[in-house]
Amino acid sequence: MSMISYQVEAFGRPLAQVLRDVPPAQGSEVVIRVGSCGVCHSDVHLHDGYFDLGNELKLDMTRTVQPPRTLGHEIAGTVVAVGPDAHGVQVGDHRVVFPWIGCGSCSLCESGQEHLCNSPRALGIHRDGGFSNAAQTIFELAFQEVASSLE
Repeated sequence: MSMISYQVEAFGRPLAQVLRDVPPAQGSEVVIRVGSCGVCHSDVHLHDGYFDLGNELKLDMTRTVQPPRTLGHEIAGTVVAVGPDAHGVQVGDHRVVFPWIGCGSCSLCESGQEHLCNSPRALGIHRDGGFSNAAQTIFELAFQEVASSLE
């Protein structure tokens, strides 16, 4: 199965439309057919390669975001594939995705603070996100079932 993604290939340049294979769901992962993906102000900054802090100060993001990268962390869609270790979710479920994935094993992750992890795997930043017609995530973090009217 193929998917279309819109990727940053070079900071500050137009997103590139890329046709590639949908990654398989492994372990506790699921693949989501993206129904909606918001464009957050941070996506604009990540596309530029820096956050403008004002007063001519910039936070360089070029070491964090490694092109080619599909941005987009505000993802909702339908589960289309389920890994063998993903329980409590099935193909056809409508989900909102929690994108701030941590390593899963440090004290911050174990205390439920994945968004503060020092080894992040955040969707749309460290892993490909939802500016695509499919996105891959870890099931435990595809956390909220939503009504099908969002599709």
